[in-house]
Amino acid sequence: KLIKSNERITTIKQRVVDENYKQFIRIDEEDSTAITEYETANLIQIVEQYFNHSIAGIVIADYNKGIITSSLIVFLQLQSKDQKIPLFVDPKHQHFDLLSHCTIFKPNHKELVAFIGSVNLDKHAIHQTLKKHDLDNAEITVITLADKGMFYSEANNNTFDIIHGIPVDKADVSGAGDTVLAVLIYAYLSNLEVKEMIALANKSGAYVCSINGISTINLAKINGFERKSHN
Repeated sequence: KLIKSNERITTIKQRVVDENYKQFIRIDEEDSTAITEYETANLIQIVEQYFNHSIAGIVIADYNKGIITSSLIVFLQLQSKDQKIPLFVDPKHQHFDLLSHCTIFKPNHKELVAFIGSVNLDKHAIHQTLKKHDLDNAEITVITLADKGMFYSEANNNTFDIIHGIPVDKADVSGAGDTVLAVLIYAYLSNLEVKEMIALANKSGAYVCSINGISTINLAKINGFERKSHN
């Protein structure tokens, strides 16, 4: 569904890459101010209709383009809680702490740093930082650390760790974060154990980084890439 506005332009982003498809600059043309309360109310009214159907999960992928307002976030959080629907979040720095109240909270290291400042890439340091800044509210928190791997923590049993990254030559990161989130969601809804979820998402993100441009994935591709990366 679309909320149309004559006052805004459509976001356009251009990636400038070198001969190896490694991005060295991105040029965005956009209006990232928040949509109006009236537009937010219209959006909530549209989204509300979907709760009359069976919903496996709710996903908030926030790019800080102005669509994800605090009113919309609170509405979706209440629906998630009341109807027992898992809520999966990929945040940017705006609304960061509010968005952490969900099922899976998946910022990347850059977004975490933008919100709280520098963070030591040590599992104990990251864990303590999340607790200190009241960002450990999700059932599962996952922080992607680029080629360093992924930090994850489980609130229920207070466990946390870092899974090491898979080396990728001439990595193209386009779509990697979206891939990781999608795989985590699929794995969660398929009732995989948390360690299995993280391992699968880690492999998937690395695989996408190994392909120039945007790439789709499937289990055969991921398994083949895993074997190749171990050779």
